[in-house]
Amino acid sequence: AGAGLRVLGRLGVKPQGGVPGQTGRYALHSGRLHTLPHGPVTLLTTDVLSLAAKLEVAKLLAGLARIDTEPLGRLSTREWLDTRLAREDSRALVAALFRVATYCADHSALSAQAAVAQLQYAIAANVLYVDGGWSTLVDAVALQAREAGARVELSARVEAVVLQGEGAGARVEGVRL
Repeated sequence: AGAGLRVLGRLGVKPQGGVPGQTGRYALHSGRLHTLPHGPVTLLTTDVLSLAAKLEVAKLLAGLARIDTEPLGRLSTREWLDTRLAREDSRALVAALFRVATYCADHSALSAQAAVAQLQYAIAANVLYVDGGWSTLVDAVALQAREAGARVELSARVEAVVLQGEGAGARVEGVRL
């Protein structure tokens, strides 16, 4: 439901895939499999979280859609987790949700703004597991670019992104290699 899928659609790329399995969701913690919460009932019944963590995660997720992500751009996802959740087991579970929603495990480098927005999208519309992996998207975009007359450069160092205009209305005009 995010911008990436909209951009791919405008480029004529329609990713094939599916949503994560609806049954058999588990978390591996301390060498044991635990039911991975994926809704209010499983959040209350899982043994991967303490009661206090269940309440903390439930409160966060209940208010997630109302979080304004704009002010979060200067925070890393790790910093945001540390300030929003007091319990380590709560942070670990929400960090796992961020990994699924963003495909990024480096929460020290990932912007909280991007992570929270992606989790909002994932909760609203799920995530797409791309058949054949991400390389199928890269290949499809490269094919569309070549068919449109673009020259695709691989492994070239990017010197700058060239913008036309300023601020929120700026558009990417090109890339200087």
